Amino acid sequence: LVHYLRDAEMQKNNKILVRTSVVDNGRVLSVDLSANDPCLGSAFVITLKKGEKIVLEKPITSRTERIANDTLVCASCDLIVSLPDNIRLPVESSDPVVVWFGPTILNTTGSNARIDLYWEIPSPTYKSHKVIAVPSKSTGDNISFVPGKGKHELAVTQPVGGASFVNLSCGMYDVKLNNGVKTVIKKSVNVLSSKTKVVFLATNESGIQLDFTQNHPCLPSRYHIELRNDSGTVLTEGWYNGSRVNLTNDFLCDPCHLIASVPDAAQGSVEPSDSLAVWFGEGELPATNLVIAPDVGFSSSHFGGKTSPSREGFLSKNG
Repeated sequence: LVHYLRDAEMQKNNKILVRTSVVDNGRVLSVDLSANDPCLGSAFVITLKKGEKIVLEKPITSRTERIANDTLVCASCDLIVSLPDNIRLPVESSDPVVVWFGPTILNTTGSNARIDLYWEIPSPTYKSHKVIAVPSKSTGDNISFVPGKGKHELAVTQPVGGASFVNLSCGMYDVKLNNGVKTVIKKSVNVLSSKTKVVFLATNESGIQLDFTQNHPCLPSRYHIELRNDSGTVLTEGWYNGSRVNLTNDFLCDPCHLIASVPDAAQGSVEPSDSLAVWFGEGELPATNLVIAPDVGFSSSHFGGKTSPSREGFLSKNG
């Protein structure tokens, strides 16, 4: 009789009741099950779903629970609370409750005259957010929403999505996600110029002097220099910092092909230099060689001098 009365009481409210709230600036979900009949006990299973995909299934042994996960962003999720499989009572799972919580995410990638964006905003007020990009010389978080010189902005229309700022000038940018009241996230992004190629001027004065000062100012002042033979085999190579490099002519080239490039991080938008034929050794100099320098023009370079046939490193101190 006791069991019958208890079951009858539960059937009056045959669905689990759920109350939710978010705390810690929206990062933590608080689940309150205290409104349910005491006869249900305190064993439940919390399930979070994105569409049909289960992203979290958590057994709990309390009527209150806080859910926080730095890798889980609900923008949004359906929350369902049920009884464990081993508890057989005539009580249905809760109705789905739409919840928004988790860390706000803004990913930025600077590349070829553009900034690519991806965001996840776990807030039902996501449409109040804007993404703003300004040159890093601008300071402070209180940026006017009126477009100004050098500033780019876009309105967020989806809680999870992406976009791009294109046709940007090169340099460092501050990219900010603003919720209409304050800056939520701020990141620095380096943007390189479109279709950039490494260029240099070369002269033969106390060794081969390479001058990289005509490169785009966005390029890092660090260059990888290599010499190849006619078949493309790398004979020697090295990394150098600075805009002027001195290559001592103690390497036998008849000819060698000199190529300069930049670190891997910039190679997606910066091409290596054109190959330049250089001669080291005895005899007459060949005709003048030309370096094609985009946005710079043509420059003539002469090479020569007596050398030993040593193949030990050809790079000297930075200029």
